[in-house]
Amino acid sequence: MRQSKNLITAIILCMFAFAGTTYAVGQLTSSPPVETGPPVQPEPNRPVPPSVSDKHESIGILRRARTAGDNLPSEALEKLRVHGTLMGENLGLAHKAYTTKSGLTYYVVPANDSVCLNDEVGRSFCTSVVEINAGHFIGVELCAPKLAAGQFRVSGMLPDQASDVQVTYSGGRTAPISVDNNVYSFETPTTRDLPSTVDWTLNGMRQHTAVDPPADVDRGCGPVR
Repeated sequence: MRQSKNLITAIILCMFAFAGTTYAVGQLTSSPPVETGPPVQPEPNRPVPPSVSDKHESIGILRRARTAGDNLPSEALEKLRVHGTLMGENLGLAHKAYTTKSGLTYYVVPANDSVCLNDEVGRSFCTSVVEINAGHFIGVELCAPKLAAGQFRVSGMLPDQASDVQVTYSGGRTAPISVDNNVYSFETPTTRDLPSTVDWTLNGMRQHTAVDPPADVDRGCGPVR
């Protein structure tokens, strides 16, 4: 059944140390904006999980044994250690998941009662395992690192069993989406036929999640590095 757009609230995400704007749909939690002053410490009620839990292991990438290649880059680690993690992520349990066509790499990181999608420069957004397994974890970035001018990026996570994943555009055309390690990401022009839904099949039923680009998406933005 098509998911009603009014069940998904668009919220603005402010990412670590970037002026770019990120919009998201679904139940996402964002990193706080960086301000001058003392380092921001992790919230005391969000302890770092000591290990990957059974709940986390419902997501395929977190069942895979880690290798040295899964370690977050030093830039990301430093930023997260200085400003604090968003949801008590265990940075030592990160799993390298997906590299976009423009070269931005995402890591899936288990957190306290949630899972976070962290990128190589230390930005993160998080949601519950339940939301990921329902296919509701999706974000839209208008200005972001390694994103060309005149483009915006749609990224998210899907459950293990999701298949036949595609994007449907407002004009009716469709295009396949590559999913690796539960993560997908694609970039699309801000001034043409805009994506309206991400679609996939789960348990024999076709599922849809609204993309909802921001109203001012056509204003564009220069690349953020």
